[in-house]
Amino acid sequence: MTATNHRFSADYGAFPAVNEWLGVQGGALAISPDIAFKIELCVEEIVTNTIKYGFGDDPAAGGWIEIGLVVEEGRVELRFTDNAPLFNPLAQEQHAPPASLEGAPIGGLGILLVRELSQSVRYDCAEGQNVLAISFCPPAPRAGGQKAVGCD
Repeated sequence: MTATNHRFSADYGAFPAVNEWLGVQGGALAISPDIAFKIELCVEEIVTNTIKYGFGDDPAAGGWIEIGLVVEEGRVELRFTDNAPLFNPLAQEQHAPPASLEGAPIGGLGILLVRELSQSVRYDCAEGQNVLAISFCPPAPRAGGQKAVGCD
């Protein structure tokens, strides 16, 4: 098992540092390009929502978001810990996928996106902090040479 984490200030100005850190860590941990792309999308969604809703877009709020990566036997866990007010995004009403782009609501689809991109998502409150863990699995070979995502 290999693990790494880094704490960032909860403001939009941290995105360049977040993206740079993800790129360096993804290479160092040999994360596949497919999983790295999914991780980038999830990080963008979760960090943006934490800044916007958890800290009210206020960089002076003293907020932070810690992002961690754990790689074990090809599986990758992306973990977010923050000091925003406690909030379980998985307990909120989930929207059905829109039938068309025109019919898609503005907002409310971020967790649906994260769930679609990952193998599993779980929330916990630890020591008064929000912890969101998102797991990704490498593609598993399927009969006939097709690929499918799945963990053993």
